[in-house]
Amino acid sequence: MAAAIVVDTSYSMQVQDGQVTLLSKADAMVQDLLRNQLAGAKVAIFQSLPNTADHPAQLQDASALLAEWSPLKPQPSPKPLFDRVSAAVNFLDRQPAEQKWLLVLSDFQTKEFGQSMPALQDGRTVLLDLHMADPRNAGITKITLNPAQPIPGIPLQANVEITGQGGDSRAVTLQVESADGNPVSQSSPVMATMDSSGARPSSSRSNCLPSGGCW
Repeated sequence: MAAAIVVDTSYSMQVQDGQVTLLSKADAMVQDLLRNQLAGAKVAIFQSLPNTADHPAQLQDASALLAEWSPLKPQPSPKPLFDRVSAAVNFLDRQPAEQKWLLVLSDFQTKEFGQSMPALQDGRTVLLDLHMADPRNAGITKITLNPAQPIPGIPLQANVEITGQGGDSRAVTLQVESADGNPVSQSSPVMATMDSSGARPSSSRSNCLPSGGCW
């Protein structure tokens, strides 16, 4: 048996699902496959970052991969994961094996799969979908200053807009640092509650810092 495992190691896999990241889940699943379903097979691992010319994809015994296994780490993804799947399919097509398996572990974001999945001839394809059914991500989408040009001696207001899931609440703190990275002041945590659209209006609340700045 020859198998190619395509595992998504892009930065989106750092999203936490419960107490672990999606990448940690993928890591555990790959190891489980090597110990069980693929035990005795020769396996090649494809990650988001393409192989280099001096380190091409190659088949190894599953037991050998486990013996030298190190935890998966997030990587830049210069090309969509679809390209890595295509590379794995082409790789398997060249292998003289009686059985061929293609396994893909990903959160299957649309940007990674803009085309139909390439078909593996004379083999089996297994897709392991790790995307979260109810993601709870939130992030800062806009920061504005009032006045836009700070004036020495005049209190400054920083409006921070946060976007997330509608109705969700997140604790937010604001830390001010000097140009050389030294902390100047930090606000106490403030709960930001998203409206029904998932936005936290930037003008809905402000907090004043000991130094006189507000947000």
